[in-house]
Amino acid sequence: MRNLPAAILALLCVVLCSGCFLALGAGAGVGGYSYVKGELSRTYPADLDDAWSASIATVQELSLKVADKKKNGLGGRLEAQRADKTKVTLKLDPGTEGTTTIRIRVGVFGDRKASEEILGRIGRRLKR
Repeated sequence: MRNLPAAILALLCVVLCSGCFLALGAGAGVGGYSYVKGELSRTYPADLDDAWSASIATVQELSLKVADKKKNGLGGRLEAQRADKTKVTLKLDPGTEGTTTIRIRVGVFGDRKASEEILGRIGRRLKR
């Protein structure tokens, strides 16, 4: 019972801090990017097959180690690791009229700068 006040205080801090963290993580990016809770997404004017090929090529160009990759008519998921063991996850969702939305998370909480770099490289491949 002596530790009950400390436990309640610790729990209160976790609840309050997690709410602030989520609020700070949400927000819209510029240029068609959206950054919410550590995940960056962008919709490209490309079909799923082209977006998948550009994503695979970009991951290879960056020397990321592919841990898992799955693609079907409903979308794709690509999991890789950077040299420092940071997890990189790309999710591809086909849209209407030949568009594909690519969502990326780098690390557990997200790394916006790294995510923007990867999506930028994918976008440049799709413009070729």
